[in-house]
Amino acid sequence: MAKVEDAVREAKDGALISVHVSPGSKEVSFSYDEWRRAVEVRIRSPAKEGKANRELLGIFRQIFGEVELVSGEKSRSKVLKGKRE
Repeated sequence: MAKVEDAVREAKDGALISVHVSPGSKEVSFSYDEWRRAVEVRIRSPAKEGKANRELLGIFRQIFGEVELVSGEKSRSKVLKGKRE
């Protein structure tokens, strides 16, 4: 049985979070995808011109503070890095 903690890995100066994004949703929501071992995030913005990435980063920055996109700029599967202060 997978746990949401499986989507988070420790990094040198923070934590890496595996995320699967579903753009163009009616509302923002979070769930856990056991198969992908990733946090599934439904966002409103379309996947055009970086709008979805900006919304995703904005959401995670509100929750965790400083966050950056490590990989998956043009993919639905992404890795975010939350930095320690």
